[in-house]
Amino acid sequence: MAWSVQSVAVLSSLDDGASWTLVARDLTNTGSYEWTAPNVNTGRARLAVVLVEASDPSGYLVEGLLCTSGSFSISGTTGVGADGKMEFALRGVAPNPAQRALHVSFSLPDTRSARLGLYDVSGRRVVEREVGSLGPGLCRVTLDGPATLPAGVYVIRLTQGGRSLATRVAITR
Repeated sequence: MAWSVQSVAVLSSLDDGASWTLVARDLTNTGSYEWTAPNVNTGRARLAVVLVEASDPSGYLVEGLLCTSGSFSISGTTGVGADGKMEFALRGVAPNPAQRALHVSFSLPDTRSARLGLYDVSGRRVVEREVGSLGPGLCRVTLDGPATLPAGVYVIRLTQGGRSLATRVAITR
């Protein structure tokens, strides 16, 4: 069956799907959506994406394909310590998978030298930026290197003061 996607909607649940909240609707199907997790503590969060084929004029009654995630945990705000100071944290990469630029979110506790790097699976550094000068707090940096890289799995590594955090990202063509 061929689907004619009119738009995409995103829903969230904090009770393992017993109830759902509409997060966004009438989105263009770009293949990615940046969702901000609410500041709650739950081990029963889920997300759903609806590929909307048709809808009534209100937009709340739809025909389409629903895909849901498995349950996952949200542990309130990350990157902030009990004393209110920012902590060293690698928050995520969007979009993932990516074709061009990567947007990397992280937080730093201070202005000490820090580096954000993109590495191939053999450990070779392909892109690196000094980010300590951005100062303490939440930061978001765009890495443009993926536009010229071959498809594959890469590692994003944030390093500061002898500590290192890493996450994976896929590059597609």
